[in-house]
Amino acid sequence: MKNVFQVLTAALFTVAAAGCSYSDPDIYFVDPIPSDSATVVVSTNLDTMDRVVVTDSLLFKYRAEITGGELYVTQAIVEDLDLYLYVTNYDPDTIIGSYVLSDSFWIMQDLDVGTGINTLQFSIYYSSNTNSLADMMGVEATMLDLEYPIVLEGGDK
Repeated sequence: MKNVFQVLTAALFTVAAAGCSYSDPDIYFVDPIPSDSATVVVSTNLDTMDRVVVTDSLLFKYRAEITGGELYVTQAIVEDLDLYLYVTNYDPDTIIGSYVLSDSFWIMQDLDVGTGINTLQFSIYYSSNTNSLADMMGVEATMLDLEYPIVLEGGDK
């Protein structure tokens, strides 16, 4: 009886272990492709300015071109104040190719951050293109940050 119990116990553990360790490499295994990352080219109208001074308002224009990836979000912040947010309608079933976005937004002198020198942070979130499961679902992003010193003049702040 003791041998029967040992055989049944061994069989049970063998079945449980095999069930817990099952994987199908044809379906779930993916090799990340680190050399296949997206190329991002960003240009703004502030790139050619030596000193950015906002006395009343300033139009910030940009063009973001992503090759081999998808754009998720562009965002602009001065100090902790959100100025601009653009979110794409990302569809993970689309083929990753190229994405170009040209847009603009206004920076007003009367921002609630005070006058003087502040930092405009412009961030672009785009697909990492690592071929991981998270990347395929559109939830793994790479970020590009651009910072511009801006001077806010005037006002009563």
